[in-house]
Amino acid sequence: MQEVHLFMDELDLEILRTLQENSRLSYRKLAQILGISTSTVSQRISNLIEKGVIKSFTIELDSKKVGVPYSFVVHIKVSPGSNPIDVGRDISKLDEICYVYRIMGEFDLLVVGKSTSQEEAAEILNEITKITGVAQANPSWILSIIKENHKLKLCPPIH
Repeated sequence: MQEVHLFMDELDLEILRTLQENSRLSYRKLAQILGISTSTVSQRISNLIEKGVIKSFTIELDSKKVGVPYSFVVHIKVSPGSNPIDVGRDISKLDEICYVYRIMGEFDLLVVGKSTSQEEAAEILNEITKITGVAQANPSWILSIIKENHKLKLCPPIH
């Protein structure tokens, strides 16, 4: 985490905070909001992209409104001798899988996916269990989403 703060200052953080609220802002509008020049905004954003801080500019869809109403999680135990990272990468190749996390505890991986139907989710689970290195897959339906937030709380730089 400190690595990021080595090259980011408060202005970079303000740019990021503002873009997290609305990534559609033009550089001109962003400059106006922050009281800086458009060229400064452009330079700062280019630097943040180059350093890998900004990974992409995207939109957030309502999955139910686009016909993908079912969400599920799967806890995965990886077979002894298998590499959880490799298994997770193989699972992540399935289009319906949104997130794959390596975790500590009873299970090795936590997988989050979305599907158009319960039948499709069952097919996805079946595909997951066929992946080499998957010893056990315990699925659960997500009944309701209480909070989904991709915005990060950005702390001031450490000096």
